[in-house]
Amino acid sequence: MCGRAAQRLSTVDTAASYLGATMPPRTHDSRNRQGQQDQDSSANNNDDSSSLYGSPFHRNVQNMSPGYTFYVFHKGQHHEDDQQHNMEEATVMCSSKVWGLVTRPGTVHNPLPPGPSKHFSNFMFNARSEEAADKISFGKLIRTGQSCVVALDGFYEWKVPPNNTLSKERSGRKQPYLVHRSDGQPLFIAGLHTSVAIGRPEDGRLSTFTIFTTAASPQLSWLHTRMPLILFDLQDVKEWIQNPTPALLQQLSTKVSQSTYPEMTWHSVTKKMSNSSYQGYDCMDPVELETIPSVKSFFAKKTAQPQGKDATTKTGNQAQETTSMVDESPATAKRPLTMEDFATKNNRKNDDSSGDTASIENKRIKIDSFPASSSKEKQGKGKATITSFFSPKKTK
Repeated sequence: MCGRAAQRLSTVDTAASYLGATMPPRTHDSRNRQGQQDQDSSANNNDDSSSLYGSPFHRNVQNMSPGYTFYVFHKGQHHEDDQQHNMEEATVMCSSKVWGLVTRPGTVHNPLPPGPSKHFSNFMFNARSEEAADKISFGKLIRTGQSCVVALDGFYEWKVPPNNTLSKERSGRKQPYLVHRSDGQPLFIAGLHTSVAIGRPEDGRLSTFTIFTTAASPQLSWLHTRMPLILFDLQDVKEWIQNPTPALLQQLSTKVSQSTYPEMTWHSVTKKMSNSSYQGYDCMDPVELETIPSVKSFFAKKTAQPQGKDATTKTGNQAQETTSMVDESPATAKRPLTMEDFATKNNRKNDDSSGDTASIENKRIKIDSFPASSSKEKQGKGKATITSFFSPKKTK
C-alpha cells in the first residue's frame, strides 16, 4: 500500500518535457524553501475541484497524502468542434486531480460530502493491478481509456527499525523511508482517473485518481510486500497513457514485480513526516540511524607487537613481564624456553646468593651418597612387614 508521496513542481516540469505534455494554467502554492509566498500564483485553473472537496491547489510540498491535489498525465480529450486541433500534436495532457478515486457522483439532494474523508473511503487511493480489471469500478475505467500516470519525486513506506538501532530510534512509531531514483529523475506511477459531479450545478465536478500497486520487487521486499506500479521505461509510460488494456496492465505488473532496477534507491527520513500535517522542507532529506556496535567490533584483530629486546609495551609492569619471559643466552635465543632453562636460571641465583663458586653438578644430591647402614643394624632392624606396623611398641 502506498499512502504518502512527494511531488515537486520541478519534477512535474521534467516529466512534461519527456512526454511532450500540454500543461494547464498553474494553480499552486508556490512557496519557496523558506516558506515565503511568491507572486506568480494564479487563481484560475481548468480543473474545477473546489477547496471543499480536496486541496485547493498544488501545495508543492514533500509530504502529500490522499486528499491532496497532484498533477497527473493522461490522454487529451478533444471536442469534435475543435477545428484548430491538429491530430499530429501530442495527445498527452497534464491536469490537477485529487488523490483518492471517487467514482460515484453526488446529486442535488445528496451531494458529495466536503473534506478528504471520501478519498480514504474503501481505500480507493490504491488499486491492486492483479485484480483491477475484474473490479467494476476499475475495470470500466480501463476499458474506457481513463488511464493516467503520476510523476513523483518518491514515495514513503514505514518499517520497524533494525534490531541494532539504539532504543531511542526504536521507540514510538515506525521508521519512514523514501524510495526514489538515484539519478533524480521522476518516478512514473501508473494509475486511473475519473471525474464526477459533486451534486449541485454550481459545485461543478470533482476530478480524482488512484495509483496501481503490485507485488514488491526483489529490491523492496524487505521494506513492504507491495509497491507502486513504477514504469521505468518511457515507452511503457506512453503506451499505458494512450492504449490501456487489461492485458497490458498484467504485463506491466509482472515486469515490475520481477525486475531489478539499479537506478532505484531509498534512505531513511525524519519521523516528523509521519504526521501528515507536517509540511517541512526536510521531509525528503536523509537521516542516519544510530546503531549499536556489534560484538565483533570488540574482538577486532590488533596489530602484533615485536618480541625480544626491542619489544615495547604500554606499562612498566608489562615491560618487566616481557623481559622475564625472554631467554638472553645465545644458545636459546632462537628456540622456545624449556623447564630446564628455568631450573638452570634458579640454580644460578642460588649460587650467587651463597657465594659458592662450585659447579651445579657437584651440588647435586645423589641417593647413593648417603652412608650405608651397618650389617648389624640391618640384622637388628630386619625387614619391615605389614604386621610390624600393627604390633604394640615396647616402652623403654
